[in-house]
Amino acid sequence: LLLTCRVVVGDRQVCLGNTHLQAYFMLGTSSDKYPEQRRQVIETLSPHSHPVLLAGDFNSAPEEGLLAEFAAAGLTTVQQTVPTW
Repeated sequence: LLLTCRVVVGDRQVCLGNTHLQAYFMLGTSSDKYPEQRRQVIETLSPHSHPVLLAGDFNSAPEEGLLAEFAAAGLTTVQQTVPTW
């Protein structure tokens, strides 16, 4: 699931996104083996020329490569030192 919208904050347009990805680690596997959902999020948000704020439930275990993959696409996390799950 990925929902997006564009809003104006002050005089800037911002893309807001909310996602809930499949929890592959709960199925005994890894989202690294099934990257399609991540790629869809990146492909949907990449064309934006304005700031993007993405939130949601990424269902990613710390050892999975979600943060690195999103960072390579220009999406950085506000924090990655404290697990949130």
